[in-house]
Formats: sequence, C-alpha cells, structure tokens
Amino acid sequence: MAEGISFSPLLLCSPAPLPLWSSRSVCANLAEAWRKRRYEAAFVAKLNNCEAESAETQTWVEFAVKCNYMDVESGRELYGTYNRILGGLVNMIVNPSPWLMKR
Repeated sequence: MAEGISFSPLLLCSPAPLPLWSSRSVCANLAEAWRKRRYEAAFVAKLNNCEAESAETQTWVEFAVKCNYMDVESGRELYGTYNRILGGLVNMIVNPSPWLMKR
C-alpha cells in the first residue's frame, strides 16, 4: 500500500473498498472512451463518466482523511492529482475534436 495510507483489513475486504473502486472506474471508463473515439457523443458520454468517478474519488479521499485512514498530506496530494485529472477530462469534454478519430 502507498506510504501514508493505511486501510483497515475490514475496509479492504468489504464489497466496496471506498476510493479504490471509483479510482479504478476512472481508468476503465477512459479506456472505453478511447475506443469510442469514432463517435463523438459516445466518447463524450464516457468522459463524463470519468469526470463523475473522479469527483467521487475525491469525496472518498476526503472521508479517508477525516476518518484517519489516510494522512492529511497524502490526501492533499491525491486530491490535487484528481484535480489535474478532472481539468484534463473537462478540456477533452469541452473540445473533443482533437481526440476523435478521423474518418
């Protein structure tokens, strides 16, 4: 596990290990979006899913810090990383043309 982050065994074994699932969903949705670049609407829809999952991950990071599962500095760093991810996603959503496949 990453330095500064300690999840309890119960949390890791639960059906939904809080930030882990939403963060993995960001990657999975981005992979799907990339394969849908032929169709602008489908591409943007998947990017919107990425944006939502990224925001959810930030929320779970906040909870993890407040519940002492993650130290404050690690939480700030991870939250900031997701802010940068969100910025890139929003730019792609607003201007998808450069990313679409040319026919």
